Amino acid sequence: MALPTVPTPSGLYEQRPSPTAGIGVFAIAGIPSGTRILCEAPLFALPDDDDVIACYLAVKNLPLDQQSAFWSLAACASPPGDTDWIDELREACDEDISDHEFDDLVKKYEGAFSIYETNRFTLRYPDGSPIKLGVFPNAARFNHSCSPNVYHRYNPNIDRLTIHTLRDIRPGEEICTAYIDICHQTAERRRILRHWGFNCRCRACEAQDPARETRRSRLEQLMAVMQRREKKRSWENWGTWDYAEALTTVEEVISIMLADGLEETDTLGEAYENAAAYNIAMGCREDAIKWARKDLEIERKCCGEDSPEYAKALALLQSAQAI
Repeated sequence: MALPTVPTPSGLYEQRPSPTAGIGVFAIAGIPSGTRILCEAPLFALPDDDDVIACYLAVKNLPLDQQSAFWSLAACASPPGDTDWIDELREACDEDISDHEFDDLVKKYEGAFSIYETNRFTLRYPDGSPIKLGVFPNAARFNHSCSPNVYHRYNPNIDRLTIHTLRDIRPGEEICTAYIDICHQTAERRRILRHWGFNCRCRACEAQDPARETRRSRLEQLMAVMQRREKKRSWENWGTWDYAEALTTVEEVISIMLADGLEETDTLGEAYENAAAYNIAMGCREDAIKWARKDLEIERKCCGEDSPEYAKALALLQSAQAI
């Protein structure tokens, strides 16, 4: 049975032109940290490998008001490089369709796919089900920042995409999420963000801070080491020394992230979880509880108590307390 969803407060923000990126979302009231400000169902969701035709048909099958919501979204992504779908579409069309009519139809299909590619969000499932990509028109209005003040995540328990505030937000402040993993160096973040058709000029990207870039470079290296060790841990028989060595890396990851204000759950929550798990394995109850509580708090703030991330963090804390 689905867990109850947390109601989304109304009257907290509005959509209006942004000085940096088209339409944006701006607070019209003070919003405390950890507030769920959006809880939205997808217009539609497709498997990660679906093509242009599947996308257009999904849009066509929506109610008219939802079709309008979809077509109102921005389109920045380039047409797909694979054109086999055009031959497939030609075969499915009436024989008497003119070349001009067919070209117009192709443009409609490409337009729908461009909107989809620009605005899609990833839907992950804790049971290992294949990833899907969904369109959430209200969530799509939130612009990107490499110093976000909100966090978005799809919650499969309630089939909704949720957005929670990472810190207190002032009235008039633009509300921005992060489209990518913001732990990279500036050049790499900007390279990835070209998918959305813009060169990021947020505060973090424009700061020109050599010390921060050095820390981000170190963070990228440490994250690679941490994730590589986690994969090995799944099939290796680790001893106390292995856990202690891995914990040293994780603690440095946490230290750098906190120093740079990177309070987002994809990586900081992962690091807290690993730190707790390693201390549990070594029988260090006090430290295990400390890290598990931090993991639980960040998952509560970023994803909500009805999320699978929170449930996993709560189970981890209970395991730490049981040592």
